[in-house]
Amino acid sequence: GQYSSDGVAPRGFAYGMPTIRVDGNDLLAVYAATAAARAIGAEQGRPTLVEAMTYRVGAHSTSDDDSKYREPSAPEEGWD
Repeated sequence: GQYSSDGVAPRGFAYGMPTIRVDGNDLLAVYAATAAARAIGAEQGRPTLVEAMTYRVGAHSTSDDDSKYREPSAPEEGWD
């Protein structure tokens, strides 16, 4: 379910895992983050939590009328 939080990255820290938060809309940043996570796994044998922060611009599906719960300007504001 949904919860009120600043993402899931704090959960990784709580479990003592290396944690990387990255701009999920930046392809090169995501590549670098996943490469770093892979290196940690290969070299240290440890899992890494990668949280890609992004924004859902459109509705969940074609049957979802997001005008019921979002302002028309919300997608543009989400990119700021």
